[in-house]
Amino acid sequence: MFKQIKLETPILTPELVAWFRALPHVEGDRNILSPQGQGRLLWLARLCLDGDFYSPDWSVAIWNGQHYRVNGGHSSAMLSGANGHFPRNLPVILRWFRCDEYSDVVGLFSHFDNRKSNRTATDKAKVHKSIHQELARVAPSYINRLLNGIQCFYADGVTTQGDEDTRTKLIHEETAFLAWAGNFVRGRLLGRSGVIACMYRSYYASASLANEFWSMVLKESAPKPDHPTRVLARFLSEMDLPGEKGRWDSRALYAKCIHAWNAWQEGKKTTLHYYPDAAVPNLVIVTNGRSKSY
Repeated sequence: MFKQIKLETPILTPELVAWFRALPHVEGDRNILSPQGQGRLLWLARLCLDGDFYSPDWSVAIWNGQHYRVNGGHSSAMLSGANGHFPRNLPVILRWFRCDEYSDVVGLFSHFDNRKSNRTATDKAKVHKSIHQELARVAPSYINRLLNGIQCFYADGVTTQGDEDTRTKLIHEETAFLAWAGNFVRGRLLGRSGVIACMYRSYYASASLANEFWSMVLKESAPKPDHPTRVLARFLSEMDLPGEKGRWDSRALYAKCIHAWNAWQEGKKTTLHYYPDAAVPNLVIVTNGRSKSY
């Protein structure tokens, strides 16, 4: 078993970083030279440059007279090259553990950054949306769907998670859109990323027209079954049927939604044809017989 035997809060210095960085680590520890490792280093370096880096929490395991570094590999590596941006007068939390067996050192390693304690995207959405009264009635899970759709728009219809901090920042930058679109994504029909990407694009082209179009799709309220909004609603409803499920990716949905919108604006019918090798079409708004692309 392992047991914490001491906790210290020394001031962070280059010498302390060098000592901690030089300690042997458990075999198989995360490789800081991997793409993921380099990404973590860049994130920590940005915190340091922006003055947002806070006290690291480092731990040392003692077994059989040997000291092991069981966490803090990335933060100590970043600090070792911080140079002119090295934080001053910042204490470090330094925990010491005694281990009975080497397997306890490995077990201690597993306790840090455990996924069971990680804050999920929904956790973050719930907290960040709480400061916007207009988002009070939009569930965190809907916020996440909408953020996926916004990122899908910026990736030209491709589903991508993107940078987590940038994603969270969108809650504050896109509050008006999130509050509006939250009324449409409660059901499965309009909750897919490719559909939301088109909603986002149409909202910024014309919020009033977007509200009219997506309301008709959601309610299937157009009088004729061949109306573009009903054609789109029927297509989206059938996507979960056997033989259709998983057939269309986000980019296809994005393009098909734009086709339906354009047909609606131009007073035409549509079969929602999609050509994977073709560019995503422009979104069209027709005013007084003249069309404008967005």
